[in-house]
Amino acid sequence: MTSIHFLKHTLTQTYQSIRTHKLITALLILIQIILITTLSIVFFLYSIHIINNLNNIIGPIQQASQINQTQTTLTSALSISQNYQNLTHNIFMLITLTSITFILGNSIVWALTHQLFTKQKTFRQSIVAVIQCMTKYISTTLIILLPFALIVYSLTNYIIANNLTPDSLNTLFKVSGYIFCTLYLVLIYFYAFINQPSWRLYLHKIINPSSENKDKIQNEIQNKNQHKITPRTFFAHLIIILFIHAFLITLTTYLIYLSINANQEILPIILTFLLIIFLPLTRIHWICTLNQNITKSVNY
Repeated sequence: MTSIHFLKHTLTQTYQSIRTHKLITALLILIQIILITTLSIVFFLYSIHIINNLNNIIGPIQQASQINQTQTTLTSALSISQNYQNLTHNIFMLITLTSITFILGNSIVWALTHQLFTKQKTFRQSIVAVIQCMTKYISTTLIILLPFALIVYSLTNYIIANNLTPDSLNTLFKVSGYIFCTLYLVLIYFYAFINQPSWRLYLHKIINPSSENKDKIQNEIQNKNQHKITPRTFFAHLIIILFIHAFLITLTTYLIYLSINANQEILPIILTFLLIIFLPLTRIHWICTLNQNITKSVNY
């Protein structure tokens, strides 16, 4: 079973799910637009406040180094202290609002994406399923990332309080970035199974994705035109698909950055639209891929 055949199979199923649920797919794209727009507005507004606070801190310090007057120095100290408090407040609000918006918005997006692969009999059942998915998404995210955030926050305060070198802080942020990326990859794997009806099945599915419908799968394997996917082959395909998704999103984001620096007007808009399309599509394909049982047979 080659990666090309596996990729073709999952892409076919992804296309069928999108074609069957056009309304949900359009809603996913709309929510993705709202989420990115909201995050951009929050980041832009608080970035302006943070830059102003930094300028109000740096300015008095430079003036105080040139003017040797007690009253001026005292006024500058009060201004620096006030702006430093405002700076820490604005940074805290930026991180808090960005995190809340990101987690809540993505919980809705992931929950709706799972509805592409779930058959609900009534509208009420669909709402209950979405809420259950959102609950698992938010809980899983907080369980994994909240301890990590607290550790980074504590280490940052320790470095600042003990007047350690700036290199120590830079090293902390770099290592934290690598750890965060690793944790987020783990979370993405977990998110593919938040559609399970209970926490017990959710955890069981994460540990053993091949446990479901074994009899049905064995019957499918008996077909001579089908080939069994071993766990090693499955995860190899999974890594390749993850790399393709990451490459598409990273490349598009980088092209947006280059086009903005080149003072382009239309190109950044087109690339941003492509990024908004790529995000839900790769998410749908990811869920479709991971919900393929490891021992499941695939036609080719």
